[in-house]
Amino acid sequence: LLTFVSSGFDMIALLFAPVELLGPLAGSTLILNIFVAPFVVQEKVYPVDILATAISVPGMIVTSIFGPHSTPAVDTALITANFSRGATMVYEVMTAVALVACVFLIRTMFGRPEMYARAAWLLKLRPFLWPFFAATLGGQQLLITKLTIELLDTTFAEGVNQFASPITYAVIVAAVALSLTQLWAINQALASADALLVVPVYQSLLIAMATLSSAVFFDQFAAFAWWETGAFAVGVILVVSGVLLLTQRPVNAMTAPAARPKRQRARERGATGGSATSPWVIVWLAVGTVVATLLTIIVVVAATSGGDEATA
Repeated sequence: LLTFVSSGFDMIALLFAPVELLGPLAGSTLILNIFVAPFVVQEKVYPVDILATAISVPGMIVTSIFGPHSTPAVDTALITANFSRGATMVYEVMTAVALVACVFLIRTMFGRPEMYARAAWLLKLRPFLWPFFAATLGGQQLLITKLTIELLDTTFAEGVNQFASPITYAVIVAAVALSLTQLWAINQALASADALLVVPVYQSLLIAMATLSSAVFFDQFAAFAWWETGAFAVGVILVVSGVLLLTQRPVNAMTAPAARPKRQRARERGATGGSATSPWVIVWLAVGTVVATLLTIIVVVAATSGGDEATA
């Protein structure tokens, strides 16, 4: 129920703001996940979890601030023209190839792990496959949903009927299909590994993929100054770095709690039933996360002001 309710609010938000500006709000899930999961589902918090969050969150802020902030008026003519652009076609083909490759790896790594006997290190990628698949679909789903909402707004708010074109119906069908498939993929991801691993990876990649998908489709980078493009790239690197840090979690964290024996889960929670990390460690790392975020905002504001003065 909460999933469908939140999806409804997501669609309303897409009507009033571009995809790139909604990214930081999704990033708040990272912080909530770290502090809520130990109390709700008794999952352990490791220092590397919060360190990865402390790196990823500032990256999300930088990426969202320096990413595209506006979109043109959307109608079926614009959708046809933009999907016919060479850059968009190449990006969509690359996305399709990545999804097909991900499906192959999921089927073989989970179904036939013996195939990787000579490259066992590749099996460490298993917990990241479903989140990557779901996030890649999510990037496409947010873009298509944004187009759907804009088409409806153009039709009913501006009085320009877009339902005379089959493009509108195709976009609506694609939005529904992608939403259902993404929801299924998220459930698969949560069943395959610890939520404290799945949620940060999924949210980080979702923000990057959604921003990139929207920017490529609307050709937003063409109007960027060099320092804006550089700042955007730094933000993406921070997000990816935070995600890669999660590969350093203990091996047991890579398996969903339900898949581990009851006695093992009891030992992992400890005699007190709490998390593996001292509360003071959580507090200090939380303070570090806040400080890092504030410093990032200060640097971003300073850079933006400098860029505006240089432009003037």
